[in-house]
Amino acid sequence: MVAAPVAAHVTVIPISAEQNVATPLELEAPNERAQPMTGLTLDVPASVELLAAGAPLGWRVATAAHRAAWSGGALGREQAARFPVTLRPRGQAGTIRLTAVQRYEDGATVTWRPLLTVLPASGEAAPSSHVERALVAAGVGIVLVAGSLLLVHRLRRRSPARS
Repeated sequence: MVAAPVAAHVTVIPISAEQNVATPLELEAPNERAQPMTGLTLDVPASVELLAAGAPLGWRVATAAHRAAWSGGALGREQAARFPVTLRPRGQAGTIRLTAVQRYEDGATVTWRPLLTVLPASGEAAPSSHVERALVAAGVGIVLVAGSLLLVHRLRRRSPARS
């Protein structure tokens, strides 16, 4: 039985998260090098909150404001592991780049820039639409236009007709 080849780079699963919503994700990190992978670091942009990180069996994780660093484990050649994180994107919808660095037993590092698609917020996380304010503004606009038309009409009735 032949093992399936692992992917050639660190990826984010799933590939999207909603604005302002805490989203559990996993970094899938394959090892295609001969040396064991002994560490993984994830850096997220300032517009993304790193809420939590978990560790696969045999690994430890340490977190800081925008970084999660896994160590203590060893991932052999042609193996892959998933590293769980919970992120909350706070910035605009669109695509952002994360930075993942794999560390190996021989001191080598490989840097990857996986993409995360930030979707517009929906439900309770969506910004309020201010429908009430829009209706009030529309009503004020209608009153102003109607008042202006009435004033013009009265001024024309008072003016003497020119011959």
